[in-house]
Amino acid sequence: MIHNIPQPDFEQFVAKELENDPNVQIRKGVAYVTCEQGEGKFITTVEERATRTRWNITSRHVIACDGAKSEVRKDLGIECEGEDGYEYPHM
Repeated sequence: MIHNIPQPDFEQFVAKELENDPNVQIRKGVAYVTCEQGEGKFITTVEERATRTRWNITSRHVIACDGAKSEVRKDLGIECEGEDGYEYPHM
């Protein structure tokens, strides 16, 4: 079952859950560029939007939770079932 949660609400939930985790850095204004899978690890390139500075992140996992039109999922060839996007009324 798909859960339709507006992206800003989901981002706020995730940030709050992870804000005290010493293994996590939360950065705003950073965009996904690309990801490559190697031997037991991923190398993900991200870019700071304001400065266009790019850097690589090495990790064991990559989670594609960047919305219905996920660049992460598209880049990794992960298909999605259901609708491509949803409209939410503004409250």
